[in-house]
Amino acid sequence: MHFALIYDRLQDMLNKVFSKNNLFVLFAMLTGFCMTAEYAVTKPTTNSVFISTYGSGFYPYVWLATLPLNLFIVSLYNRFVLRIGCMRMLAITAGCGMLMNLVGAFYLCKIQWLPFVFYLWKDIYILIMLQQLWSVIHATISGERSKYLYGLIFGVGGLGSIVGSMVPTLFAVELGSAPILLFNLPLYGLVIGLYACALKMSCGAPKPKEQADTTGGIQLIRNSRYLQYILFIVVFMQIASNLFEYQFNTMVQSNIGDQDLRTQFYGKWWSIIHAVNLCLQFVGSYVFVRWLGLKKSHVVVPVILVLNSLAFLAMPTLGVMCVAFGCVKAFDYSLFAIIKEMLYVPLQREEKFKAKAVIDVFAYRSAKVFGAFAILALQAVAFSAIAWAAFIVFALWALMATRFARSPLAEAV
Repeated sequence: MHFALIYDRLQDMLNKVFSKNNLFVLFAMLTGFCMTAEYAVTKPTTNSVFISTYGSGFYPYVWLATLPLNLFIVSLYNRFVLRIGCMRMLAITAGCGMLMNLVGAFYLCKIQWLPFVFYLWKDIYILIMLQQLWSVIHATISGERSKYLYGLIFGVGGLGSIVGSMVPTLFAVELGSAPILLFNLPLYGLVIGLYACALKMSCGAPKPKEQADTTGGIQLIRNSRYLQYILFIVVFMQIASNLFEYQFNTMVQSNIGDQDLRTQFYGKWWSIIHAVNLCLQFVGSYVFVRWLGLKKSHVVVPVILVLNSLAFLAMPTLGVMCVAFGCVKAFDYSLFAIIKEMLYVPLQREEKFKAKAVIDVFAYRSAKVFGAFAILALQAVAFSAIAWAAFIVFALWALMATRFARSPLAEAV
């Protein structure tokens, strides 16, 4: 009887550990790990080769080109994701990514127009991939569990970014910037396999052809002030981030002329940012949300970024810019991303798949268009005017977040 009781308790414990919900979280974490690891290899390479080919002054023009591409990609995504299903959509996305990386590894530095196309692709595909993962996560994990699980999922993604950043850091100078893209190929296969496992454990993901004729994501946003708030904070964050990114890349180009050394620098810098992200994702986000609450967190984040902007305005050097832009990206990939994703929890499934795609893919990247116009207008005035513009955007975001926290809309969270 004693051994039978131990066996029953052990079996109950194993059933809980290997329940569908827990296995879903595990596979979702591993999928995010592989996605972010791949992007951590692609981003430094793409930025460095782009600067070598066109110079940092060409960034506003490539950002302008993101608008029609984003609109086209999001339209296709919203049209087909509920018709062909999540699995087929992700397999198509990953297959295109594998092909682009294979071509880029051999021809990125040889074909004049390819760095431009590759930069556009780099900016859109990772959001499509993460959109498909997080839509399923929102449809599966309950609101109460999201308070502690979202930080863990982002944290494992942060680990993937750190591991991926080691590739350009260690191999960019030895192998060259473009060839290291070959390290990404097996990661795409893992993404497809792990995502398929996560879908099997999910009880909320839509099946193919389910709700295929429903209203588009833009109409959903038009009819919801709650979704409009999410849209505006995403746009504000990305406009200010792009203003900082332009200044950062310009200062890096003026200080590091060699392409492979610049790729190595980007890899090291992103490794540090991802390490900070990891701390914020695993520990900081949980403490932040539990201590302040979700509504106050949405106010405190832009206030911190306002102060961060003032620091660079006071000391506009490369070292301070590395810290200032690093702070923006660390928040973008951790605290801001987590508290923004938590806003989607109380929404309907259609809003989580369609409206979220418009906000987190189209609006996220298309915000670069506003940043590009601001840069083209302000760089003729003074380089510091771009930093002042970022400060104003963060200040407007802080005011909007304060109004949201006091409004009835915040009751949903």
